Formats: sequence, C-alpha cells, structure tokens
Amino acid sequence: MEFEGSRTRENLQVALAGESQNLTILRQLKKHSKAVSREAAAPFEEAMNQSKDLARQWFEVLNDGPVNGSLASLHEAAKRADDQWTALYHEFAAASREEGFEQLAGQFAEASARHKDLAAGHARWLDQAHGQPHGDGTESR
Repeated sequence: MEFEGSRTRENLQVALAGESQNLTILRQLKKHSKAVSREAAAPFEEAMNQSKDLARQWFEVLNDGPVNGSLASLHEAAKRADDQWTALYHEFAAASREEGFEQLAGQFAEASARHKDLAAGHARWLDQAHGQPHGDGTESR
C-alpha cells in the first residue's frame, strides 16, 4: 500500500506499538495470575492472542505482507537491531543522563549494548547466508 507520510501510516505504527506493548503487559499479568491459578490466567491468554493477531495484522499492512523468513527479513532484523543500539537507546541514555536519571541512563545503555550484540549476530548470520566470512560483526560507531 502506498501511504508513506500519511496519518493512516502513523496510526498503523501507533497501533502496532500499542498491541506490542499490550502483549508485553498481558504476558506479565498472566504470569502473576498463573501463580494464583490456571483459570485466573485464561482471560490473559485470550487477550494475548488477540493482541498478537492484531500486531501481526498491522505489521503485515505496514510491510506489504507477512514475514517470510527470507534474507530480506534477516536484513530488516539486522537494520532494526543496528538502529536500536546506534541511535535509539544511545540517545535515550544521553537524554536520561542529561536530565539526571543516571540509573535509567544505565539501563538504556545496557539495552544498547544488548542490541549491539544482536546486531553483530545478525551481521554474522547475513555474512554466512551470503557465503562470506565475517569478523566480530560490529562497526565502529
């Protein structure tokens, strides 16, 4: 679908993020309710399935189809992990540090480091898929 720059695209991105957040929250609620009983956890399982289905639906609309396990999907995963460690979490840590939230800045820095490791792993997988040897999978940033 061609809707680059439209409010509809922005709404789809917000909807995808919202369903992803719901899934994470519901997973935690289910975990805690399961400690009480399996019956208490059942409604959370149903809600999780709904959020998962909606997230998949919005993802597929935004990405012109389902994830198919192809090299294109691996390239996308590598790009996202790279963006998260080089920009997103790095910038979040800097802003938190600037505002005096040192503990949270450290957590953002840790998330950045985790995504740097993921990006390196994706780079190695991509190189293997393309039949190329690879070093440590990191770039200097």
